[in-house]
Amino acid sequence: MAKPLVIISSRSFSTGKLDLDKILKDSGCETRKISTTHEISEISSDLKDAVAWIAGVAPITTEMLDLAPNLRIISRYGVGVDSVDLGAAKKHGVLVANTPGANSNSVAELALSLMFSAIRNLSESNANVRSNNWKAIRGKEINGMVIGVVGYGKIGRLVANKLSLLGAKVLVYDPYVSDPAIVDLSFINKTAELVTLHSPGDEQIITNKWINDAPKGQIIINTARANLVDESALVDGLRSGKIGFFAADSISSEVTGSASPLLDNDLIDKTLFTPHIGGQTNDAIDLMGSMAVENVLAVLAGKPLRNQILL
Repeated sequence: MAKPLVIISSRSFSTGKLDLDKILKDSGCETRKISTTHEISEISSDLKDAVAWIAGVAPITTEMLDLAPNLRIISRYGVGVDSVDLGAAKKHGVLVANTPGANSNSVAELALSLMFSAIRNLSESNANVRSNNWKAIRGKEINGMVIGVVGYGKIGRLVANKLSLLGAKVLVYDPYVSDPAIVDLSFINKTAELVTLHSPGDEQIITNKWINDAPKGQIIINTARANLVDESALVDGLRSGKIGFFAADSISSEVTGSASPLLDNDLIDKTLFTPHIGGQTNDAIDLMGSMAVENVLAVLAGKPLRNQILL
């Protein structure tokens, strides 16, 4: 009897400390790494035999599901399922699951790292030392700062808790959360010395109006989505000095392939970017992978699926 084939299109799956590929094989599965970009010409034969799919961020379309008659589950390696055609999955009787919360602490800690880098001018100080300039740049302490957390889900709560422990005065906003700590977004806009974005939506937060209403020198951190920020407006804000610093784990270049205006050379001392590494810790990689494998093995064993997305 043929072993159930699990196809894997996540780049970082089983690259942490746990050998998750071995766990699948020891559970009686065959595993096969496929194109991480889901090029249909490259994966069509794999889809024909696949029973389960541990999927990365590339789209999963109706055409792909039409080629996968035996597929029973798509286990997203991450939280978002917007890349999956959920209607097509339902039509084909394919279950969809994700790994909620697996990288929350990893992203929260990156947000804090970017905050510390911003308020202590680490990027500029490093460049100065490399050019034999030992001028001390005076920074700020998180202790006592007024910091706004926009988005109060799992990551936002972790960030807010960590900031509170460091002595910050934390203001939180989330239109979808009922909590006595929630304040108006406009209050954060006009009051916070530093704002960190953790909103899951597509609505722009940082706009011309935001920048006009912000206190001079406000620092903005974005470890959520690039489209929360109007980059042209932010560039103007950075150049005018209205915005003191911007650090992000994702900017438009990642999606469009075109150079973001935030990458202009005159903004080097006012910006800091990381290449979407929020979830890139061994701890998060292992937890995401373990949850993705758990989803697959539960379906293959006919057991309840803990992280199922309702279609």
